[in-house]
Amino acid sequence: MFVPDRGADLIYVYSVAGPNAVSQIRTIAVEAGSGPRHLTFRKYNATRTYMYLIGELDNTVRVFTLDGVNNDFRNPTPPSNITISLKQLVSTLGPGSIRSLPNNINVAAEIALSSDGHFAYASNRETTNLSVPDTLAIYAVNPGASNDATHLTYLGFNQTFGKTPRHFALSTERGSKYAAIANEVTNSEVILERDEDTGFFVAERGFIKLGSMDITTTKGPLAVLWE
Repeated sequence: MFVPDRGADLIYVYSVAGPNAVSQIRTIAVEAGSGPRHLTFRKYNATRTYMYLIGELDNTVRVFTLDGVNNDFRNPTPPSNITISLKQLVSTLGPGSIRSLPNNINVAAEIALSSDGHFAYASNRETTNLSVPDTLAIYAVNPGASNDATHLTYLGFNQTFGKTPRHFALSTERGSKYAAIANEVTNSEVILERDEDTGFFVAERGFIKLGSMDITTTKGPLAVLWE
């Protein structure tokens, strides 16, 4: 179990052997001002899993490899045998961008992968101007790349059609055809249809207004899940 600590710029790693057998086994440090927020995983082969961590404050995605795992869950590898390595750092704000200062002007929020593992998505929130569109950054995932530094390739972005996408979720069926986006400040939920081949969103398929605009961020939606 991996737990990001946004304030401490750390990730705590726990062994979970049972309901009453949880113990911390490792700590992963990232650069000061990163603000690690959420993470997700993708199994690559029998002994490697990729981990994707979004940095809220520096607007980044960090790609780690977990090597030495045994992805046959009938015979799991003891956690102490896993090697965790940082392989890539990319910005959520576009190609050529670098780590942002932790000044809360641009902040990232969520990271997700399509069900086929071919595309990754990260949400961006611009906090100073309600007229500036917020976005989902889109990456191609290249797990077979000879250099792990090219594992993610930035493709572009789609607007979220609302302000402050604190959370979004891809639908869970094969192809992840839809994304549901929870826009916190505009107090709305947007459903976008995804092109499975390009990774981009091609049409708005639903819009739910949950209330009036809420710049205090005390009433807007915090998360959305697919059943």
